[in-house]
Amino acid sequence: MQQKELYNKGVALIKQQKLDESIDAWKNSLKLNPDDIDTRENLQKALLEKKNQAKQKQKDEKKDQKKQDQKEQPKPQQSRLNKQQVEQLLKALTQKEKEVQG
Repeated sequence: MQQKELYNKGVALIKQQKLDESIDAWKNSLKLNPDDIDTRENLQKALLEKKNQAKQKQKDEKKDQKKQDQKEQPKPQQSRLNKQQVEQLLKALTQKEKEVQG
């Protein structure tokens, strides 16, 4: 494949969101013509995009881990006492308090 064909292949692949394949095509294009400025610029942009995607993936993974950690924390148990039982306990505590004080 000639240099210009590899360059065009890289352009077509990037339009299809095939970042790694476009990078490979542009690298091969530059091997045939190291002075091609367009190829070099496109390769630099693609490599920068790949780096940014990796950073974003790392951030997303940390965010997902944080959410997972929050889900795993035990939730406080709700009281299983009904209103009548709570009132009885409160009366008993009040009675004990009176006995202690007096």
